[in-house]
Amino acid sequence: MAISISFINMKGGVGKTTLAIQVAHAADRADYKTLAVDLDPQANLSQALLTPEKYIRHRAGLEKLYSCLSGEAALN
Repeated sequence: MAISISFINMKGGVGKTTLAIQVAHAADRADYKTLAVDLDPQANLSQALLTPEKYIRHRAGLEKLYSCLSGEAALN
């Protein structure tokens, strides 16, 4: 059975990214299959979890993802 955990708050600086990193790390250490999804345009979670090379490629694709989620572009 899959478990989904979301950290949502409209205010910045309340620890959402820090909490997401710690929970993902704890789940991984407990041998759970773990997927951390970062939808924040600042991409701090991605920056913390990816290697620099992968982060650069990730940042290049953020605008495309936003366009798909906002309905401006189709997801192919």
